[in-house]
Amino acid sequence: QYGNQQYGNQYGNQQYGNQYGNQHGMQGQQAGYSEWPQEEEITHEVEVPKDLVSQFEGGRLHQLKQMAGGDIQVTFQTKSDHNNPVAVVKGPKASASLGAILLMQELCDLVHIPA
Repeated sequence: QYGNQQYGNQYGNQQYGNQYGNQHGMQGQQAGYSEWPQEEEITHEVEVPKDLVSQFEGGRLHQLKQMAGGDIQVTFQTKSDHNNPVAVVKGPKASASLGAILLMQELCDLVHIPA
């Protein structure tokens, strides 16, 4: 059922291996995950009104991170060229982008702006 030396199947074997068999599959297993290319990390900045920063402490921020994939970092920074603090969302491209969108959506909900 899982391959033998005489007849190959979907799992392959040494004599009649296929693309999922020993010839290729074992190479992928031996290579491990370190061989996969790393996804590009990006940073988004979202301006947050000073009085709303405290709304993102604790559970709300944790929930937002989980909804974006759990692999992002969100920090609040004060920048000299902004009147309000900036939420810096950093992580893999797709997750960081989704995290910034979710943060903006949450801000809209907090200030009661229709999305």
